[in-house]
Amino acid sequence: MKHSNTKTRCIAFLLLFGIQTVLSAVPKVAVYQLQAPTMNEQTVQTVDNLVFSFIKELKTYTIFDLRTEPAPAAFPSDLSVDYIFYGVLKEVPEGIKLEFILKGQEDQVTRMISKVYENINRILLDSRLLVFNLFDFSIKLDALADSQQEEQTTEFTYIETVDSLAGSWKGEPGLDRVMILRGGRGMAVFSSGVSISLDLKIENGYLLVTQKGTMQPRQFLNLPDGIAQQAVQQIEPPQWRFLVSTDKKILSGTKIDAQIQYNETAIINIQYGTALVEWQRD
Repeated sequence: MKHSNTKTRCIAFLLLFGIQTVLSAVPKVAVYQLQAPTMNEQTVQTVDNLVFSFIKELKTYTIFDLRTEPAPAAFPSDLSVDYIFYGVLKEVPEGIKLEFILKGQEDQVTRMISKVYENINRILLDSRLLVFNLFDFSIKLDALADSQQEEQTTEFTYIETVDSLAGSWKGEPGLDRVMILRGGRGMAVFSSGVSISLDLKIENGYLLVTQKGTMQPRQFLNLPDGIAQQAVQQIEPPQWRFLVSTDKKILSGTKIDAQIQYNETAIINIQYGTALVEWQRD
C-alpha cells in the first residue's frame, strides 16, 4: 500500500511539474484598461469588454486581467509577465481611432497597430482582426499599416455559412480558380494546371481554408524540380483566412505560406510568412 501511495504521489508531482513547465513556456500578458478620457464611459466599457474577450480567445498566451488599473508609463518591474497590453480610443476627423500596444520588456519587441473606423458599430464588428494581427508575430505590422492607409471603399463583414459563398472565385496570383462547393468542400486550380481539394469552415465569423491531402511538386513552379520534390515532404500546406465584402463579391484576408531557401541540392531553411490576399467572385 505504501508503495502504491508513493507511486501515486510521484505521478501527481510529475503531472504538476509538467503543467507548470508548459505554463511557464507560454508568454504572459497583463491587460490594462482601454484609455479614452474624452469619450462616453459606457461606450468605452463596451469596447473594452469586447476587446478583452478577443484577447482571451488567444490560446498561445496566458492572460491576466488588470483592467481596473490604467496602463503604466513604464514596464512594471513587480509583475512576472512578458508583455503588457493597452489601448487608446479617441475621436478623429475621419471617425474613431482604435490603437493597440503590446509592449515587451527591454529585450523584447514592442508592437503597435491602429485603425480608424467610421463609427462604434464598425469597431464592434471588425476589431477582432486588429487584435489577432497585433498578437500574431508572423505578421509584419508595417505592411498592414501601408495597406490600411490606402483608400478603402469596400466594407467587409463576418461570414455565416460556407454555402453563402458557393461558386467560382478568382484567386491571388498563381491561383487561377477556386470552386467553393456547398457542405464545406472546394477545389483550387493553380496556374501550373495542378488542382487540389480544399476544406472550408467558419470559425468566429472567418472563413478558414486549408488544403486537403499532400502537396504536389507542380505547386512550386518557382523551384527547381529536385527542390520541389523535397518541398512536398517538408512543408505545411497553405492556409487562408477571410472576411467577405457586404455584397459577397470579394473575400479579403491573409494567407500563411512557406518561404523556402535552398542551395543547388537541398532545402536549407523554411520560414512561414503571412501575406494579404483577395479572392474575387467570377
